[in-house]
Amino acid sequence: MALDRKQQIFSTARSLFSERGYRATTVRDIARGLNMQAGSLYAHILSKEDVLWEIVDRAADQFLQAVEPVAYSVIS
Repeated sequence: MALDRKQQIFSTARSLFSERGYRATTVRDIARGLNMQAGSLYAHILSKEDVLWEIVDRAADQFLQAVEPVAYSVIS
């Protein structure tokens, strides 16, 4: 359940960051998108910045997984 909630948090934050921008999106906005209180959100995250870094890290991992087979085929 907690993992599902984190997935929901990252998904909601990613959508809001994309629509409004990182700076214009508040923790309250993210919490509101999840029908939570902002204080309750902090039980799952450390900060808005940590959420952003997790989103960026996951996107980088997906990119590397997609590029890796192509890179190896060029080297071979």
